[in-house]
Amino acid sequence: MIETVVFLVTLSPFSKRDYERFGVEILKRNGFNVEVIDCTPFLHPTYMNYVGRNLSYMFIGHNICETEEDILKCIEKLDTNKTFLFYLNSIGTGVKETRLKSFIIKKSIATGFTLATLIPLPFLKNRILYKIKRPETILLILKQVFLKIFNNKRSNFKIDLLIASGTESLKFIREKPLKKLDILWAHSFDYDIYLNENRKVHNDRIQNVAVFVDNDIASHSDYILTGIPAPVKKLNYYTSLKRFFSFIEQK
Repeated sequence: MIETVVFLVTLSPFSKRDYERFGVEILKRNGFNVEVIDCTPFLHPTYMNYVGRNLSYMFIGHNICETEEDILKCIEKLDTNKTFLFYLNSIGTGVKETRLKSFIIKKSIATGFTLATLIPLPFLKNRILYKIKRPETILLILKQVFLKIFNNKRSNFKIDLLIASGTESLKFIREKPLKKLDILWAHSFDYDIYLNENRKVHNDRIQNVAVFVDNDIASHSDYILTGIPAPVKKLNYYTSLKRFFSFIEQK
């Protein structure tokens, strides 16, 4: 019987938004122990330093692992028969990531993965061609291919449960065959954000308000994580924005 749910984080700190959208409080109210094993400082230290520690939403059971030993201690103490481990991100194929996979495989814990964390993105049929057209990604592609060959342990890495938000999301999973996976269908977790906002009482009397949605194109932390340079420089981007906003305000 499952008593503990563990969220394994590998790409970005477990934030307050993650705490809410993954239903930590709901799990606790239903009698589950909830833990987070955040491997971001160990796997991506430069990225972690860039986004800062304040992004992590701390609570009892939230473990931030600086070293491989920290991760191993967190995994070793888990009860195999009473724990369900949930991958919040794809682990990757690097040397550190492969060792992390081996720890989990040896522990034989039931595992799950979600394809319902984000608002669905358009699927690019020619993703490889799209990447090759960007010269800065060629070396990254070659590195990924080499690591997959050198650390070819994917065949031993299994997922017991997949949470998916529609059949389109299944195109992003590479585990084969899908027929052998238990799939739990759910809407996108970010859809909860929309539902919560939709329930709020809004003041319709507010007039002359414009909303600009900034996707952080100049300084998004993903550029640090992937090693791909931003398509625009900060100075040019924010100078143009300021000029545009001033123009709008004068109307």
